[in-house]
Amino acid sequence: MGALYEVNDERTGTARALKIISPSLLQPGPEHRARFITEARIAGSLQSEHVVRTLEVGVDDTLGAPFLVTELFRGEFFSTILERGALPLVEAVLYLSQIALALDKAHAQGLVHRDLQPENLFLTPREDGTPCVKLLDFGLAKLWQSDTTLTRGAVGTPLYVAPEQITAPETVSSAVDIYGLGLVAYAFLTGEAYWREEQERHAGSTYRLAMATLNHPLEAPTARAHRRKRVELPGAFDAWFATCTALRPESRFVRITEAMLALSAALGFSTRTATGTIERVERVPTPAEAMPTIPPASRSNRSPTRATPSISLGVPSERMPAGPASTRNITRLSQAGYTISVDPSRKLVHVRVWGFWTPDIGRQYLEEFRLKSQPFWGSRWFVLADIREFPAQRPEVGEYVKGTMVLAQQNGIVRAANLVASALSKMHIARLSAEQGLPEYSFFTDEQEAIRWLLGP
Repeated sequence: MGALYEVNDERTGTARALKIISPSLLQPGPEHRARFITEARIAGSLQSEHVVRTLEVGVDDTLGAPFLVTELFRGEFFSTILERGALPLVEAVLYLSQIALALDKAHAQGLVHRDLQPENLFLTPREDGTPCVKLLDFGLAKLWQSDTTLTRGAVGTPLYVAPEQITAPETVSSAVDIYGLGLVAYAFLTGEAYWREEQERHAGSTYRLAMATLNHPLEAPTARAHRRKRVELPGAFDAWFATCTALRPESRFVRITEAMLALSAALGFSTRTATGTIERVERVPTPAEAMPTIPPASRSNRSPTRATPSISLGVPSERMPAGPASTRNITRLSQAGYTISVDPSRKLVHVRVWGFWTPDIGRQYLEEFRLKSQPFWGSRWFVLADIREFPAQRPEVGEYVKGTMVLAQQNGIVRAANLVASALSKMHIARLSAEQGLPEYSFFTDEQEAIRWLLGP
């Protein structure tokens, strides 16, 4: 579509994101230029924490290029996240629920995204460390999608495009986003697009791929997921997917929140949007579905170092019993503290941190870490840090946390391992460790696995 830059707003000194869109995507003429500006402003006015807020929109006179200035977020595009494989089940349901909430609000205002795909979904942390999905390019696809554009080749491949967007774009409604939700859900749960096989078969021909997607999926998604990715999905997912991706828009779910609730039930979850929580429940299958219980250990293509995040949507989630199908709340807002213990025989410093710190706590922590690790300086030593209940801290506190890394690096640390609660925590700490230049820094959810890695050859 164009290029994305990090820029500085000279008026406020604030970092922003600037997207410059290829001039070829905007049809010529002042009426199309005015339409782009109007549509982008309407989409940018949508009030939702899951929609990136547009701050400025226009068309540059010199380049003839449309542009958008938006809020700047740190995080990852889901297209990048999925390159590492399928998402854990609880994460997938959480992220899809946030997407559905944003789209339901947009649909109520007559707005349609039209281009729901991992490339337009971004994962960023809130201030309390909980994950938040952001929808990008809301409604922009309609601005350059003409009646004769069968393949959307200028925007991307039709891996997530509803049939009516190819054959009759003038009839597009909120049903295209429901279709997109079905395909995005499959991608989240398997790590690849449903139509990836057809894309590989018709490599180089976007037209043939577009024609292939006009047929209702010929293979059940559960069968395709098992055959291609060795991922086991509940049998009830097939019926849900078929409804989302029905050829006729009127045959799909009426509302996207209805589709999300049905997906949660099919996957064995209950969703309570009033309190913003999602929890795993035991679901009794109907005889027709005969949905097997899928234990987490049998889910292939899951990274051993990933775990489920806090399921809080802006508020702390309630505690659930421990167990393979439960999640833990990683933000204990009412408490803050740390423990630092030492294993002299293995030269291992074990750190556990939790809650939101004050600068005083950060200062005390850094000094105690210095004192307890000092006997190991000049030899091979290791750090194991349990940060599962340690959300993102204020900048003045973060300096003390970074100071731990600097101190360790300057005094001969060999390896450091983090016990993390989510892929988002892993991403955040990985960035910090890269900035500090630590030679070996890794992430685990199992303490014994982390220790084996730390003390290994």
